[in-house]
Amino acid sequence: MAVVALLGLFALCVATPCAAQNYSTFGNGGSKSITPKTKKASKESNTVITPGILTGGGSIIGIDFEVLFGKRIGLQGGVGLTSYGAAINFHLGEGGPRSSFVGLNYYAMQMGDYLTGVGPSFNYRSKKWFYGSVGMMGIMDKGRLWYEGVPQEYQGQEAMLTYSIGAYFCL
Repeated sequence: MAVVALLGLFALCVATPCAAQNYSTFGNGGSKSITPKTKKASKESNTVITPGILTGGGSIIGIDFEVLFGKRIGLQGGVGLTSYGAAINFHLGEGGPRSSFVGLNYYAMQMGDYLTGVGPSFNYRSKKWFYGSVGMMGIMDKGRLWYEGVPQEYQGQEAMLTYSIGAYFCL
Protein backbone atom coordinates (compact mmCIF):
# COMPACT_ATOMS: atom_id res chain seq x y z
CA MET A 1 0.00 0.00 0.00
CA ALA A 2 2.90 2.33 0.75
CA VAL A 3 4.30 1.74 -2.76
CA VAL A 4 0.97 2.79 -4.29
CA ALA A 5 0.90 5.96 -2.18
CA LEU A 6 4.48 6.83 -3.17
CA LEU A 7 3.75 6.25 -6.87
CA GLY A 8 0.67 8.47 -6.63
CA LEU A 9 2.57 11.23 -4.87
CA PHE A 10 5.41 11.03 -7.39
CA ALA A 11 2.97 11.21 -10.32
CA LEU A 12 1.20 14.21 -8.79
CA CYS A 13 4.47 16.08 -8.25
CA VAL A 14 5.68 15.35 -11.75
CA ALA A 15 2.36 16.16 -13.40
CA THR A 16 1.89 19.64 -11.95
CA PRO A 17 4.25 21.49 -14.34
CA CYS A 18 2.84 19.69 -17.39
CA ALA A 19 -0.87 20.04 -16.57
CA ALA A 20 -0.83 23.58 -15.20
CA GLN A 21 -2.05 26.31 -17.53
CA ASN A 22 -0.30 29.66 -17.69
CA TYR A 23 -2.65 32.42 -16.47
CA SER A 24 -2.01 36.03 -15.50
CA THR A 25 -4.04 38.54 -13.50
CA PHE A 26 -4.21 42.12 -14.68
CA GLY A 27 -6.28 45.20 -13.81
CA ASN A 28 -9.19 46.22 -16.02
CA GLY A 29 -10.80 49.46 -14.91
CA GLY A 30 -10.19 48.79 -11.23
CA SER A 31 -11.45 45.17 -11.34
CA LYS A 32 -9.31 42.12 -11.71
CA SER A 33 -9.97 39.34 -14.17
CA ILE A 34 -8.16 36.17 -15.00
CA THR A 35 -7.47 35.57 -18.65
CA PRO A 36 -5.15 33.11 -20.35
CA LYS A 37 -1.90 34.46 -21.71
CA THR A 38 -1.38 34.07 -25.40
CA LYS A 39 0.61 30.95 -26.01
CA LYS A 40 3.96 31.34 -27.61
CA ALA A 41 5.38 28.56 -29.69
CA SER A 42 6.68 26.18 -27.06
CA LYS A 43 8.24 22.81 -27.43
CA GLU A 44 6.22 20.06 -25.72
CA SER A 45 8.07 17.57 -23.58
CA ASN A 46 9.05 14.33 -25.29
CA THR A 47 8.92 12.29 -22.06
CA VAL A 48 5.74 10.82 -20.56
CA ILE A 49 5.04 8.91 -17.35
CA THR A 50 1.86 6.79 -17.03
CA PRO A 51 0.82 5.36 -13.67
CA GLY A 52 -2.18 3.06 -13.80
CA ILE A 53 -3.95 -0.24 -13.36
CA LEU A 54 -2.50 -3.16 -15.38
CA THR A 55 0.36 -0.96 -16.63
CA GLY A 56 4.04 -1.70 -16.15
CA GLY A 57 4.01 -5.03 -18.00
CA GLY A 58 0.51 -6.05 -16.88
CA SER A 59 0.96 -5.54 -13.14
CA ILE A 60 -2.04 -4.78 -10.93
CA ILE A 61 -0.52 -1.34 -10.30
CA GLY A 62 2.38 -0.09 -12.35
CA ILE A 63 4.02 2.78 -14.12
CA ASP A 64 5.22 3.22 -17.72
CA PHE A 65 7.87 5.67 -18.89
CA GLU A 66 8.02 6.70 -22.59
CA VAL A 67 10.57 8.78 -24.48
CA LEU A 68 9.66 10.03 -27.95
CA PHE A 69 12.23 10.31 -30.72
CA GLY A 70 10.71 12.85 -33.07
CA LYS A 71 6.91 13.17 -33.16
CA ARG A 72 6.01 9.58 -34.03
CA ILE A 73 8.37 6.96 -32.56
CA GLY A 74 8.58 6.24 -28.85
CA LEU A 75 10.38 3.72 -26.64
CA GLN A 76 8.59 2.67 -23.49
CA GLY A 77 9.60 0.76 -20.39
CA GLY A 78 7.46 -0.08 -17.41
CA VAL A 79 7.55 -1.72 -14.03
CA GLY A 80 4.85 -2.72 -11.61
CA LEU A 81 4.46 -4.45 -8.29
CA THR A 82 4.91 -7.87 -9.90
CA SER A 83 5.73 -7.34 -13.58
CA TYR A 84 7.78 -5.42 -16.10
CA GLY A 85 7.51 -4.67 -19.81
CA ALA A 86 8.78 -2.71 -22.79
CA ALA A 87 7.34 -1.39 -26.06
CA ILE A 88 8.06 0.36 -29.33
CA ASN A 89 5.28 2.86 -30.10
CA PHE A 90 4.11 4.59 -33.28
CA HIS A 91 2.07 7.74 -32.58
CA LEU A 92 -0.93 8.53 -34.77
CA GLY A 93 -2.44 11.82 -36.02
CA GLU A 94 -0.18 14.81 -35.45
CA GLY A 95 2.06 12.77 -33.19
CA GLY A 96 3.67 14.02 -30.03
CA PRO A 97 3.24 13.00 -26.40
CA ARG A 98 -0.50 13.74 -26.24
CA SER A 99 -1.47 11.53 -29.19
CA SER A 100 -2.84 8.00 -29.34
CA PHE A 101 -0.52 5.29 -30.62
CA VAL A 102 -0.10 1.65 -31.56
CA GLY A 103 2.62 -0.34 -29.87
CA LEU A 104 4.47 -3.62 -30.05
CA ASN A 105 4.76 -4.77 -26.43
CA TYR A 106 6.76 -7.26 -24.37
CA TYR A 107 5.26 -8.45 -21.07
CA ALA A 108 6.86 -10.36 -18.18
CA MET A 109 4.11 -11.04 -15.67
CA GLN A 110 5.08 -12.08 -12.14
CA MET A 111 8.65 -11.28 -13.20
CA GLY A 112 8.40 -14.05 -15.80
CA ASP A 113 7.34 -16.70 -13.30
CA TYR A 114 3.72 -16.52 -14.53
CA LEU A 115 4.11 -15.85 -18.25
CA THR A 116 5.94 -13.80 -20.86
CA GLY A 117 4.57 -12.64 -24.18
CA VAL A 118 4.55 -10.12 -27.02
CA GLY A 119 1.77 -8.46 -28.93
CA PRO A 120 0.25 -5.32 -30.45
CA SER A 121 -1.91 -2.79 -28.63
CA PHE A 122 -3.92 0.36 -29.35
CA ASN A 123 -3.28 3.04 -26.73
CA TYR A 124 -5.62 6.03 -26.38
CA ARG A 125 -4.45 9.32 -24.87
CA SER A 126 -6.83 12.21 -24.35
CA LYS A 127 -5.55 15.75 -24.84
CA LYS A 128 -5.24 16.32 -21.08
CA TRP A 129 -4.48 13.26 -18.88
CA PHE A 130 -6.58 10.09 -19.52
CA TYR A 131 -4.95 6.90 -20.86
CA GLY A 132 -6.48 3.56 -21.89
CA SER A 133 -5.12 0.57 -23.79
CA VAL A 134 -6.40 -2.65 -25.36
CA GLY A 135 -4.42 -5.30 -27.22
CA MET A 136 -3.54 -8.96 -27.72
CA MET A 137 -0.59 -10.88 -26.35
CA GLY A 138 0.85 -14.04 -27.83
CA ILE A 139 2.12 -16.17 -24.95
CA MET A 140 5.79 -17.11 -25.43
CA ASP A 141 6.55 -18.88 -22.16
CA LYS A 142 4.47 -20.11 -19.22
CA GLY A 143 6.08 -20.24 -15.80
CA ARG A 144 5.48 -22.21 -12.66
CA LEU A 145 2.70 -19.91 -11.40
CA TRP A 146 0.73 -20.42 -14.66
CA TYR A 147 0.49 -24.15 -14.15
CA GLU A 148 -0.27 -23.80 -10.43
CA GLY A 149 -2.92 -21.07 -10.71
CA VAL A 150 -4.72 -21.45 -14.04
CA PRO A 151 -7.47 -24.10 -14.35
CA GLN A 152 -6.51 -27.11 -16.49
CA GLU A 153 -8.98 -26.26 -19.29
CA TYR A 154 -7.30 -22.87 -19.89
CA GLN A 155 -3.65 -23.92 -19.68
CA GLY A 156 -3.46 -24.59 -23.42
CA GLN A 157 -4.30 -21.06 -24.54
CA GLU A 158 -1.67 -19.35 -26.65
CA ALA A 159 -3.00 -15.75 -26.66
CA MET A 160 -4.81 -13.41 -24.31
CA LEU A 161 -6.47 -10.00 -24.22
CA THR A 162 -4.53 -7.16 -22.61
CA TYR A 163 -5.90 -3.87 -21.32
CA SER A 164 -4.97 -1.07 -18.94
CA ILE A 165 -6.23 2.27 -17.69
CA GLY A 166 -4.53 5.21 -16.03
CA ALA A 167 -3.38 8.81 -16.28
CA TYR A 168 -0.43 10.20 -18.18
CA PHE A 169 1.75 13.19 -17.41
CA CYS A 170 4.46 15.01 -19.37
CA LEU A 171 7.82 15.39 -17.64
